[in-house]
Amino acid sequence: MNEALEEASNATVVLQAELEELAKARKAAEEKVARLEEEHKECNQLILQTDALAHPSQLFRTLWPGEVVPDTFSLISDRLKGAGRRIREWQCSAARAGADSVLRVACSWYPELDLDALTGVREGAETDLDPILAAKRQDRAYRIAEYAEMRTFIPPPHGVQDYLDEEEDEAEEEPLDDAGAGDAPPEAPAA
Repeated sequence: MNEALEEASNATVVLQAELEELAKARKAAEEKVARLEEEHKECNQLILQTDALAHPSQLFRTLWPGEVVPDTFSLISDRLKGAGRRIREWQCSAARAGADSVLRVACSWYPELDLDALTGVREGAETDLDPILAAKRQDRAYRIAEYAEMRTFIPPPHGVQDYLDEEEDEAEEEPLDDAGAGDAPPEAPAA
């Protein structure tokens, strides 16, 4: 009977030791899970920050293709402050691309076309006055626009100012009383 009691006592000690080991292992596992959860939160925050930085970088690459994106967010931010002007520059570029497409089509059909004669919109042109001809003209223009190189920035030719340069010059000057005078483009020479 003493033997049985001693075995039971030894078994109890062994079981208590095993339970203590299991409790330690469980506590270590819980601590590891807590550490992993904390690291996961930090990782998620880094991913969100990376995404937040990716959008300005993507916008920078879109507005200034071919330029190296600045290394820091503050430099990108400083540059993006001029995004409004850059968008207006792209608008002018798109207008140049569209005009180039139109002239390419016109020159391919009329090789003898005198490009120097095309200096502005002619007042009272039938394609402006007749609604049917105006609609036809617009339809052709929209179809030709498909060929315009819109993804490549086209700077103005040397010596030519975009309207946005003029807007900035006007913003620096005082407003004039006869606003709107001289806004009409020059008439083309008589054919």
